[in-house]
Amino acid sequence: MACKYLIIGDWGTTNLSLYLYKIQKGASLQLDSRKGCGAKFCNDFEQYFHELTANWYEQYGDIAVILSGMVGADIGWKDAGYKKCPVSAAQLANAPIQFLSRGRNITIISGAECRNRLGHPDIMRGEEVQLLGWLTNQTSVQNSQILCLPGTHTKWALTKQNTIAEFLTIPSGELYNIISKHGIYVDNSADGSPDTDMEIFQDTVAHIYKSPKLNFINTLFSVRSKRVLGQMNNDQARSYLSALIIGFDVRSAFDIYKNHLSSQTVIPIIGAEINTVLYASALEGFGIKSQTLAGNEMAIKGLLYLSRQV
Repeated sequence: MACKYLIIGDWGTTNLSLYLYKIQKGASLQLDSRKGCGAKFCNDFEQYFHELTANWYEQYGDIAVILSGMVGADIGWKDAGYKKCPVSAAQLANAPIQFLSRGRNITIISGAECRNRLGHPDIMRGEEVQLLGWLTNQTSVQNSQILCLPGTHTKWALTKQNTIAEFLTIPSGELYNIISKHGIYVDNSADGSPDTDMEIFQDTVAHIYKSPKLNFINTLFSVRSKRVLGQMNNDQARSYLSALIIGFDVRSAFDIYKNHLSSQTVIPIIGAEINTVLYASALEGFGIKSQTLAGNEMAIKGLLYLSRQV
């Protein structure tokens, strides 16, 4: 990429992060950043992008742009399609869509697709760049590694030989939002603490671990009954709901990927701290070690790597 300045962007379902970099002699220096609305809140991607970046263009002139995430989905700015797994960094770099917008060059990275372990078609957008950020940060080639990327649509990904081999999507964050905001399980009219009650969370995960006959569907209504009968207050019920969703997600992943997991396995968890902390706690409840990594840092590493290949 010949431009002296570069905008990279992780434009997800619920959030947008844009970063302005100066590229000089192979080094990348971050100059500025912007936060914005995610794809599901955006009606005009082109207009919104240029509003957020107008003063950057005024100050620095010609700037290359590389975006990833839901901005490249069928509900995004341009549909960038999907690359079939196993997919490497080089393959993603060779398959973006590129176009002019108001005379400015825009590149959107393709997503990834696979047939997951359950035999279903699966897709990801944005997480593939975070995974590449992790892969390109490794000092040696990894034979295989399970990673967890929690969020609106949590991904359990398997990498092999520096490629994204396969993955499984669990809509854990979306499920929590739907149930908590549109169901009768917790009281949305009540103010409360946004913090998770970790004692309730860990006790619930431990109960899931010790009770193999439990499943999410036959346990879900207890969120409401415990609250209504006064066994939990509203904040505690929210923490209990979160623990049920994440605990059963971890148990399912444990069963599906058991051949890749052991007491010696360390699972990288990539995402926002509010999510990685909870998944790390749940994994610990199942006797599995983890390493938490900031999702925005991995996305930046992945996008900067791709910028040198495109």
